[in-house]
Amino acid sequence: MHLLSLYGSNFVPNLNSFWLFLSESPFIMKNTPLYILLIFASFLVHCQSLELPTNPPEMGASNLYNQTIVLPTNATEGEQAMAQEMADYLRKATGISFRIVTTNTGSGIYLHNLHQAPQLEKGIKSTQDDGFRLKSENGKLLITGNTETGLQYGIYHYLEQLGFRWYLPGENWTIIPQLTVIQKELDLYLEPAFSLRWFGGTGGFGHGQIGKVNQYAKENWERWMVRAGWQSKQWMAGHMGNSFNKRNEAYLKAHPNTLAAVDGKRSFRMGAKHCYSDQALIDLMVKDRLAYYDEQLARGKFTAGGPASISVEPSDGGGHCECAGCAAMGHVSNRVFHGANAIAKALDKRQKGLFANLYAYYHHVEVPDFDLEDNIYVSLAPYKFQWASSPEDLIQRWKQKANHLMIYDYWALPTQNLDVPFNYLENPREKIPFWHQNGVEGFYAETSYSSMAAGLALYIGGKLMWDPQADVDALLAEFYQKSFGEAAAPVQQMMESLAGFSNLAFSLPMAFDKLATASTLTQNPAHLSRIDDLKAYVYYLHLLTAYQQAEAGSEKRRTAAEQVIRYVWRIRDRMLVHGYWVHYCISMINEKKDANFKKQWGFPLSEEKTLWVKNTTQVTGEEIQKKFEVGKRQRPIRQALPQVDASLPVTVTQRALPPGTRALPPADQDIELMMNVFNEMVLLPTTNQLTLKVKTRSYPNHKEHLAYMTLLDEDLSVVHTENLIPHTTEKSILIALPSAGVPYHLRFGVSGAEVTLKIPANSQPAFDKKARLLRYPKRLYFYVPEGQDKLLIACPDKSRLTVFDPEGKEVMEHSRKDEVRSYLIGDGQGGKVWALWNINVNNHFVLLNAPSYYSLFPEAVIKK
Repeated sequence: MHLLSLYGSNFVPNLNSFWLFLSESPFIMKNTPLYILLIFASFLVHCQSLELPTNPPEMGASNLYNQTIVLPTNATEGEQAMAQEMADYLRKATGISFRIVTTNTGSGIYLHNLHQAPQLEKGIKSTQDDGFRLKSENGKLLITGNTETGLQYGIYHYLEQLGFRWYLPGENWTIIPQLTVIQKELDLYLEPAFSLRWFGGTGGFGHGQIGKVNQYAKENWERWMVRAGWQSKQWMAGHMGNSFNKRNEAYLKAHPNTLAAVDGKRSFRMGAKHCYSDQALIDLMVKDRLAYYDEQLARGKFTAGGPASISVEPSDGGGHCECAGCAAMGHVSNRVFHGANAIAKALDKRQKGLFANLYAYYHHVEVPDFDLEDNIYVSLAPYKFQWASSPEDLIQRWKQKANHLMIYDYWALPTQNLDVPFNYLENPREKIPFWHQNGVEGFYAETSYSSMAAGLALYIGGKLMWDPQADVDALLAEFYQKSFGEAAAPVQQMMESLAGFSNLAFSLPMAFDKLATASTLTQNPAHLSRIDDLKAYVYYLHLLTAYQQAEAGSEKRRTAAEQVIRYVWRIRDRMLVHGYWVHYCISMINEKKDANFKKQWGFPLSEEKTLWVKNTTQVTGEEIQKKFEVGKRQRPIRQALPQVDASLPVTVTQRALPPGTRALPPADQDIELMMNVFNEMVLLPTTNQLTLKVKTRSYPNHKEHLAYMTLLDEDLSVVHTENLIPHTTEKSILIALPSAGVPYHLRFGVSGAEVTLKIPANSQPAFDKKARLLRYPKRLYFYVPEGQDKLLIACPDKSRLTVFDPEGKEVMEHSRKDEVRSYLIGDGQGGKVWALWNINVNNHFVLLNAPSYYSLFPEAVIKK
C-alpha cells in the first residue's frame, strides 16, 4: 500500500523513483527479501517499455488538449503517419498516451490541410505549398497546412515550440523535452522564404545489397531532411541528357546531324551533347519532353492541372557542338537556352503552370542574349565549375533574366574532402540572406550524407531558408547547450576549430584534448552519447589524416586506406560520415592508379566484398573509447590554444600607429599582390573612386581559365565586376564608388591563371584568414588580444616570418611544434597592433589565438 500511495492514481512506473523511495524507507529495506525487491524492479523496467493508459480527461486534460489528436475522416496514409508520429513524441515528452480519432467536437489537436477542409482557408495568407497556420482557441489547437507537406511542417513547428529539436539525423541528436503542459497560445501563419529546398549526398546510398546495408541511414536522412525544414513540395530534376539519349538512341544514330560535332566528328554516346542549330533536334526534344510528361502524369507522379517541372538539362560535362551553325548562335548558353525556350513554349501550351527547368552551370552558366519564356526555372551554380564571373554578379544578372531562379551549391563534397568538416560558421549565414535579398526562390545543396561534415551547416541552412533573418549565433548557442549541457564550451571550441581551419594535422590533437575534457564535465547519458559520436568521428579524421600523409603508392598508404574503408563501414549506422561514398572515392578516384588496391577494394564490389560489408559489425561505445584513447596517445596536444571567436561579423576600425612603426609609403604608391586562387580582401578607400591595375597570365596546360574581379559593398551588392582573362598587359580599371570611407569587399576568382594586382595605398587594403597569395606584401599588421602570454601562428616549417611587437622590436620565435610557431607576449603588449615582416611562405598561414585578419596599414587593422 505504501508503494501505491507513492504514485496514487497517477501511477507511472519509474525505476529511479523506486530506488530513491527505498533508500528513504529503512523499514522496507531491512524487512523485504532482496529477491522480492529485484522482482519488483524488473516489473518496473518492463512497465516503462509499455504504452500506458491515457489519463482521465479531468486530470490535467486542459493543459494537454484532452490528449486527443483529431484527423479528418478522409485523411491520407501520410497524414495518419504524421498524427501517429506526433502522438509518439508527445507521449515520450509527457509520459501519457494520446488518442488519434476522426470524430471529435471538444478539446483536442486538430490536423487539416486545405484540400480536405477548404472552409479553414480563413487566416491562410497565400497558397505557398509548405505554408501552415497554427491557432489555439476554446481548448483546441488547429494545425492547418496549405498542403499535406505544409501540415507536416505545421506539426514540427508546434513541437519545436514545445522544445523538441532535431539537430542531426538519428535519435541520438533528437532533443525530447519533459512536459506537463503542451497547451500554447498560438495564432500565426508561416511559410518558407525559399519555396524549393532540397539537398542530396553525392553518390547516394548505393543499390542492391549495398543499398540494403544503408537502408537505416537512408531512412533517417530522409526523415531528418523534413524535420530540418529542407524538403519542399516543389522539386526540380537534374540532368536529363543521358536518359533522353537512351530513349531516342535509334533516331539519334540514324540522324547524326542532331549530335554535337566535336573535333569534326558526330558520334553517339549516352552522355553526348546535341546540335542545337539543327531544327530536327529541337523538334525531337519537344516531342520527347511532352511524351515524358504524359508518362509521368499516367503514373501519378504529376497531378493534372497542377504545377510540375520537366528537366531539359543536357548531360553533364563538356563536349558541346563546334559546328558553324552552333558557333553562329554564340556562346553555349545561347544554344542550350534556345532549346529550353522551344520546349517551354510547348509545355505551356499543354498546361499552364508546367515548367521547363535546367541548370545555368559549367559551359552554359552565362546569361543568354535573349529573353526567356516565363515558365523556365533556372538552377544557377555560381560558386563552382564556372568561368564566367563572380557568384554575386551572376546571381544579380540572372535574376534580371529569369522569372524563377534557384541556387545549386556544393556543401561538403565528399569527392573532394572525404567528409572533413564544412565551414558551418560562414557559408549559411552569408549566402542564404544574400540569395533572398536578390529574389532567389530555391536552393539545392549537393552535399554529403555525413552528419559531422555537413549536418550543422544543413541545420542552420534549413532555419535560414524559412527565416533569412534568423539569429545564427543564437541557434548555434542553443545547439551546443541543449546537446552537451555543461560540456558545451569545449565541444564548441573543438567543432569551430575543425570547421574553420583546414590543417587537420594541427587541429586533431586539440580535438582529442577538448573531447576528453568534455567527457569529464557531464554525467548526463544523452550528452555523453553525443560526445561518443564526436569521438568516433574524430577517430575517423585521425585515420584519414594518416592515410593522406602516407606516400602515394606505398604499402603504408595501402594499409591506411584499408583502415579508413573498414572503419567507415563499422560506423555507418551512426551516420557520421558518408561511408559508401568515402569508400568509393578512395578506391576509385584517389587510388585508381594502384591496380591491385582498386581490384581488391574498387567498385562494383565483388560478391565476397559485398557480403563482408553486409556482415560488418557496428562499433560499440566501449570500442569507441578504446580507439579514442589510442588516437589521443598518438596525437598529443603540444600547444594549448586560447579560443578566439571567429564567427562574429568583421568591422574595420581606426587605430593609432604603434610606437616605432616605420613610415608609411606615400598615399599614391601602389601595393602589388599576386594570386592564383580565390581570394577576398577588404578596402577602405578614402576617396569616391578607386583605380586598380591588373595583369593576368594564363597557365598553358589548363583547358579552362578563370580570372574575375568583383567589388561589393557592405550589403554584398555588386559595385563593379570584370573578367580579367583578356588583360595580359597591365590595365587600369577606374571604379566610381557610391561613398568613401566605408568598407568594400574585393573578391577574386582565379583558376588556371595568376593575377598581379596593384592597389593604391589610400584604399587601406586588408585580408581575412582566407587570403592565400603567391607573393605577399612586405608587411602585414594584425591585432593581438589582451590576456594572452603567447602568440601562436600555424605556418609551413620552411616558410619565413618575422614578427614585430607594438614597439617595432623583433620578437624571436619561442618554440615550434607541429608547424605551429609561438612567440612570447610581454606585459602591456596585448590589446595592440603587431606586425609580420618579410613574409615568404609556400603555403598560407593562420593566426591561431588572435583574430586572423591582416592589414597593410596599422591604422586600418581589421579586428573584432
